[in-house]
Amino acid sequence: DRIFVCSPVDRDTFMRSYGVRDTSITVIPNGVDLRAPEKAAPLPAEWIERLADRCVLFFMGNPRYQPNLEGLKFLSEQVLPELERQRPGQFKLVVCGGEAQGAWHSDMLFAGSLPDEQLKALLHRADICLSPTFTGSGTRLKILEYMAAGRPVVSTPKGVEGLDVAADTHVVVAGPDSFAGAILNLANTPDRARTLGETGRRFVEERCDWKTRIQPLWRDAIHGLIRH
Repeated sequence: DRIFVCSPVDRDTFMRSYGVRDTSITVIPNGVDLRAPEKAAPLPAEWIERLADRCVLFFMGNPRYQPNLEGLKFLSEQVLPELERQRPGQFKLVVCGGEAQGAWHSDMLFAGSLPDEQLKALLHRADICLSPTFTGSGTRLKILEYMAAGRPVVSTPKGVEGLDVAADTHVVVAGPDSFAGAILNLANTPDRARTLGETGRRFVEERCDWKTRIQPLWRDAIHGLIRH
């Protein structure tokens, strides 16, 4: 009776591929809970030591999910080797959301699944957050969470699909060949990175609060129940 999707891209896919009528689809963009208290546990001493004097890159997502696994392999096999070649010993990549099997670049640190307050502690320690996404549908909640924390973001074009963010204003958008370069540029220009994080935070405050995002769900769901 009613289909809810996260972006106009998904709406158009349903209409084109499955013949669904536009009037049966409601677009509800993803959001973040800006009313949630900003509680962050102190960063454990072991993490303070492991990340000392490093530019900390951050990735959030379950490695068992195929698009995340694909992105992590890209970081391990292409991005981190290039960063190490150009800036030896400067970067560490923290991955939160689960463990991953196999061999990974030595500068990747898997933190596993963490309670919210510990996750926030690592997120707030991060210098640059990443969304190296190449496949999948919907929109990436991780990018909105990064922006809500005021962190600068580097994403592939697929990563920002459906989010209505502006490249180089809210996030840095880079393809596979320029992804490492985009990270290096932000690491070398802290003022730009800080401005990007502040602009991203304002974007989610003004447009991505769940309090307002969720209203069409109740409106259209209730309308459907009354109609039937």
